Amino acid sequence: MTAALLVVSLLELVGNRLANRLFLPRSTVSGAAPAFSSGRLVSDSGPFLYYLTGILALLVLLGAMIGLLRRGELFPRAVRFTVALIGAVFWLLALLALSFGQVPPRFFLPIETGYGFLALLVFASTLGASLPPRVKAGVGLLVVAPVLHIFALIADRSGWLRDGGAAALVLPRAADVALLLCGLGAPLFWLAQPWRRRRWTAPLAIGTLVMAVFAWLLVARFDILQAAALYGLRIELGGPASLFGIASCVALLAWTVAVVQLLGQRGPARLVGYGLGLMAVAGPQPGSAVELTVSLVGLLSVAVGVLRTVGSTGAAARVQPIADWRAYVGRVAGAASDPSGPDGSPPEAVVVEEDDLEVSRIRGYRRGRPMWVRFLRRRGRVVEYEAVVGDPGRAPPDATIERHRSWLARSPEQRLPLPRVRTGDPTFDQKFSVHGRAPLGDESLRRRFAAQGAGVLSLWAGAAARYRALGDAGGDGFVDAPLAGRWHAEESVAAVVADLDRLADLIEAS
Repeated sequence: MTAALLVVSLLELVGNRLANRLFLPRSTVSGAAPAFSSGRLVSDSGPFLYYLTGILALLVLLGAMIGLLRRGELFPRAVRFTVALIGAVFWLLALLALSFGQVPPRFFLPIETGYGFLALLVFASTLGASLPPRVKAGVGLLVVAPVLHIFALIADRSGWLRDGGAAALVLPRAADVALLLCGLGAPLFWLAQPWRRRRWTAPLAIGTLVMAVFAWLLVARFDILQAAALYGLRIELGGPASLFGIASCVALLAWTVAVVQLLGQRGPARLVGYGLGLMAVAGPQPGSAVELTVSLVGLLSVAVGVLRTVGSTGAAARVQPIADWRAYVGRVAGAASDPSGPDGSPPEAVVVEEDDLEVSRIRGYRRGRPMWVRFLRRRGRVVEYEAVVGDPGRAPPDATIERHRSWLARSPEQRLPLPRVRTGDPTFDQKFSVHGRAPLGDESLRRRFAAQGAGVLSLWAGAAARYRALGDAGGDGFVDAPLAGRWHAEESVAAVVADLDRLADLIEAS
């Protein structure tokens, strides 16, 4: 629905805010039109796209706010009631404004103020999250321009800026600078994966094309480009020979490259791209309830997307590879396996290298049950880890246990059709999704699973259990944060043994 909202809002920008106001029969400058023409058809579709965008934005915002507050994913517990109250008032006022067809004067300021408070609460929540400073700076710059616009509106209504003082000039200029920095720093703010691992051909080609068209319009038809920017996004452009105009071209190139990179990825990173697109379509100075709602959905998409991507891979980027990997695999095999299996066979460990990939397998028995551990390394870093106790066979698992963020990051087709089950422990249920029949009624067993990382634990009742964690999309880190920081230390051997014992206990409890 977020992707559909981005497409519809983009059509609304082109067909309603630009075409209807500048070029087509509904605009005040284009004059009358025949009873039926292609231009009239596009013009008449403008109001329909406006209402469709508003309805879709309200539905997405309602679902997002309910889900975020229920899971506790973005907002800390201390501000959830405040977010719920302000969000409900904003949503109802926006719905009322959409029903009227325009924002009534007495509702305009409360809607803008509600948006400003929600944007500041989103920014404050990201400041308290485990995110790199560059990401927090990016979210802050996204919030600065619309919040300054709202503050200027309130100050104008209150008479604070009517004396024509310096503040009346500083606020718009600060908003312009923040908008420019948002574009220039977009690749630094939002691209978490190392640059050398990315594919730059398509993003650079698209970004260069967009910048070239913008630069040509800036030089050849500045009047049309300025009118389109003012009517569509409420942005005042600098002249073609000005420093601000040149910087705008570079910022548009950087922003386009970053968004195309994000949209080309899967999972939460694409959600960040959707959010940046929605905020760009709404503009830095949203002037209607629909634009404010679209912008707020975009801001939430960016914040949630970076929490699910950068937050889980930040610790992975600091992991150091183990110097003597073969010796480490041997230590794991000796510590994790029984001295001999039921048939007297000793544990075995195999390391196979192929190009830049390296697969390590350990087979043996743990507490009388068959077990195996598998590591997949790329260029010296663990990118996949799997531990299995028992024999799962070919049947699907009876239950899965994983963190909410991990479950939400996977596509629907990758999730097993198992009903969600709550353990009755609010703290545990707030962080983890348990689907199917998992024996987590014992509090001591739940505490052992509370340290589980971003991987997925699957259970075949009474037969087998498996824990599997994957690295990030580029293979440069290990997303299972509780173990990632210990792959370079001796304690990681004990962590693997603890994983196997935990799986064995879960099988016995089931």
